[in-house]
Amino acid sequence: MRVTIERLAFGGDGVAHGQDGRVIFVRGALPGDEVEIEIVEDRPTFCRALTRAILTPSPDRVPAACPHDAQCGGCQLWPLPYGLSLDMKIDAALEAIRRVSKLALPEIVERVAAPSDRRYRRRLRLHLDDAGRTGFFQASSRTLTPAPDCLVAHPTLLAARDLLSPHLGGLGGGALSLELARGGDRAHALLAVGRPQAALARLKPLWARPEALGAALAGIRVVGLGRNAPPPADLGQTRFEIALAGLPPDASGLPRDPAPARELDVGAFTQANDAVNALLVDKVVEAMSPAPGDRVLELYCGSGNFSAALAARGASVRGLELDPRAVEDGRRCAERLGEIGERLDLSACDLSRGLPRGVARAGAFDKVLLDPPRTGAREVIAGLIAVGAPRLVYVSCDPPTLGRDLGRLAREGGYRIEAMSVFDMFPRTYHVEVLATCVREDR
Repeated sequence: MRVTIERLAFGGDGVAHGQDGRVIFVRGALPGDEVEIEIVEDRPTFCRALTRAILTPSPDRVPAACPHDAQCGGCQLWPLPYGLSLDMKIDAALEAIRRVSKLALPEIVERVAAPSDRRYRRRLRLHLDDAGRTGFFQASSRTLTPAPDCLVAHPTLLAARDLLSPHLGGLGGGALSLELARGGDRAHALLAVGRPQAALARLKPLWARPEALGAALAGIRVVGLGRNAPPPADLGQTRFEIALAGLPPDASGLPRDPAPARELDVGAFTQANDAVNALLVDKVVEAMSPAPGDRVLELYCGSGNFSAALAARGASVRGLELDPRAVEDGRRCAERLGEIGERLDLSACDLSRGLPRGVARAGAFDKVLLDPPRTGAREVIAGLIAVGAPRLVYVSCDPPTLGRDLGRLAREGGYRIEAMSVFDMFPRTYHVEVLATCVREDR
């Protein structure tokens, strides 16, 4: 079948229509392409297809700068100029929110570009096979594609990978995760393999030789796969620092020196793009408009990416997070912040069961901030409606689940979307980070 791609869908597929009017989502095609496709999923209301040949390329296509673009499934938008790819994927994200929520979005949506579309990733997760090869899976497959140079990864992460790779064969495969140390000169590694004891036996002698691994690696944590795996084992320093974004200047008006930081275990969740995360934190502070005495409820707070910036403006922040290790990291950070940290109250809580009764009380909080995982915040929506805070700010990495939750907040809770911003946290991919500011209408 031949089709012409009309637009980009959230998820990176091209959108076309068949002769019967059904929507066809086409992997590997861009708006303006005329392509020959093969249907791989045929449903009553839509189809999914793979591109077999680009018959007439879009006039917007450019040569992909990444040499692995044709095989690697990590990025989808290298064959477009950066500015155009940004507009297309933001349009796709907004359409997904609009379609699922059935709400009118603000006429003007802020579009925040990344300062750079290359070398921005401060964390990287690589698949590992039993031969010791690392790389990324091809799109819609489990085929490993080695990527000697990943253009979106910080060079230090790639240097650390190159030091480790010759020693990872025969370990049963798994994954290698790398985190950039503060300052950018070394990395911390998390190695998850089928044979962790063999990995330790091999890496310990190497770690004893600083010239072998220490040049680019600060430390390695080795973990096993499966329920019966032995406890994690550390070689070197496996905790790393990440700068706290969004803190105002000190009392003298000067930047805080040294800048405060969170200290985390390798493998802990952090945003992958420091520069865009700093922009996001600033926008969250602006949207929340925290003031001394404000009672803020922060859900899915992690280790405090937003918390300290809000408390630094005088707000009292009650943060809830599933991962107890992240909570402990956040509490340690609060202790180092002195008076600011005294306004932070972080607790471990399984939000998949909803808001605790002591939290879901009408009028208990003036403002709410939530940054849930990709699955969204379905379980806490009823509790948020019960709280009824006048202002609610929702940060999301998944536009469809954001649309689902915003629709329910509007229909059942009387919330209206006041403003929206979309951040290019992951340039050259279809992923975005969306910030929606909602206000509660009088009912």
